[in-house]
Amino acid sequence: MKPNRNAPCPCGSGKKYKHCCERKVEVRLTLPAAEFQQLHQLFNSGRYAEVETLADGLLKRFPDVAEVWELLAMALQKQGKATLTAYQKAAELNENDADAHFNLAVALKNADQLEQASASYRRALAIKPHYFEALSNLGNLLRALKQPHEAIKYYQMAIQVKPDAAFAHNGLGSAYKELAQFDEALLHYKKAIKIEPSLAEAHNNLGIALREMGQFNQAELSCRHTISLRPNWAEAHQNLGNVLAEMGEIKESLTSYRKALEISPDNFVAYSSMMFALNYSLAQESFSTLVEALQYGKRVSQKVTTRFTAWQGDLQPQYLRVGVVSADLYNHPVGYFLESFLTQLDLSRLELIAYTNSPKEDDLTRRIKPHFAHWREIYALGDQAAAQLI
Repeated sequence: MKPNRNAPCPCGSGKKYKHCCERKVEVRLTLPAAEFQQLHQLFNSGRYAEVETLADGLLKRFPDVAEVWELLAMALQKQGKATLTAYQKAAELNENDADAHFNLAVALKNADQLEQASASYRRALAIKPHYFEALSNLGNLLRALKQPHEAIKYYQMAIQVKPDAAFAHNGLGSAYKELAQFDEALLHYKKAIKIEPSLAEAHNNLGIALREMGQFNQAELSCRHTISLRPNWAEAHQNLGNVLAEMGEIKESLTSYRKALEISPDNFVAYSSMMFALNYSLAQESFSTLVEALQYGKRVSQKVTTRFTAWQGDLQPQYLRVGVVSADLYNHPVGYFLESFLTQLDLSRLELIAYTNSPKEDDLTRRIKPHFAHWREIYALGDQAAAQLI
């Protein structure tokens, strides 16, 4: 039976039926069933370009049918095309559909709009609180936003829904690791491995955690097992290189870094780690190291999309502004080096600005912070956004 137009909508939105789902039903009824069926058949047959063409035509005549926008978005995705506009329209028209908001969140995340993606995941969960994929994905997203405490909450909720979800345990372990809660991290990595022994990500993360705990022999075993599961994963070779470097096995670590770069030439983390290890290599001549460094600089420079050629600034400033960019503003040699001369500076003539690329803070951080006029966190920003801020 059709609801009364002035009655609350059965979807639970709190709106009157006439202002909510009645309009969607009417729109759906006006869409020719044969064309809508053809759209589904084309999609199920993998004829995505034809789906795109037919959907575009239908939306010119029936722009308010959420299902057509969803099929268009999925067809675009299959073709490697931009999907964000289509998913936004589908979610707008289907505001009480958790899947529509979930799909939009994924598209936003893929477009590096992380805060907006977080909001869409939360909308999906407001409609469907036990939506496992949304809970788990939001946990991953919050870690990307450097919010591990909040991420833990959502991973735990995901695990309550699916206790045997290996990926959720792996994500929860990583959130604990980012907070240096290593016992909890190891517990969940090992749970993930017990549930899914071939989960390379969990073995890899276990190796990273063991290295950070100083358990290098166990870390090496985990890294090598990861590589046996996924031989062509650059990150696994890079992490093995990190462990070997910590153990003083510089020659072997360089072999691992070079393997990582062979697989992924633009893996700048591996490149940077290799350059660091080269400083300790007795077999490498200084000129060869210089050549490697120049090649690294050239490759990084090629990836810059926007170059800064002009800067706004006072030609006669009252203070000399100095920026300090580092991920080591804590109990680290860089931190101690800074502390040793910060106390000797005349801050009446200087304005110091810190740009920290790590959420880690300790007693040394608290001692040096007062010397800076501004303390800016850039660890959750992409390269371009960080460069713009600096």
